[in-house]
Amino acid sequence: MGTTNQSIYRQHITEAAQAFLRGQTAHEFQHQVCEALLANSNALLVAPTGIGKSLCYQIATRLTQRPTLVVSPLIALMDDQAKACAQLDFEVGQLHSGVDMPVSLLIKGNSKTPLP
Repeated sequence: MGTTNQSIYRQHITEAAQAFLRGQTAHEFQHQVCEALLANSNALLVAPTGIGKSLCYQIATRLTQRPTLVVSPLIALMDDQAKACAQLDFEVGQLHSGVDMPVSLLIKGNSKTPLP
C-alpha cells in the first residue's frame, strides 16, 4: 500500500474512530486493520474480548459501504454487537443456532460514496 493512500486512509480512520469513540483515538492495531481493509485486503484479527475489535469492522464497513462478515463463537456477544451496530445505523444480520431459519441479508448501499 502506498504512503499516499495510507495517509488518506489514516485520516478517514482517525475521523471515523473519533466519531465512534466520542473524541478518543484508535489504537495502532485498529489503524493497521482498517488500512488493510480499505486497501481491499482481507484481515484476520484475533484478540481478547474488550480490546476494540468491533471498532475495526465498524469503521471499515462505514467507510467502504461493503458488507462485513464477523465470526464469533459467542451468541450473546453476537447479539450485543448486532444491537450496538444497529444503533449506529448499520444493517445487521445474524446466523446462529438461535435463529429459527437460515437468514439471507442483502446489504443495501446508501447515498454515501465509498472510498476508493
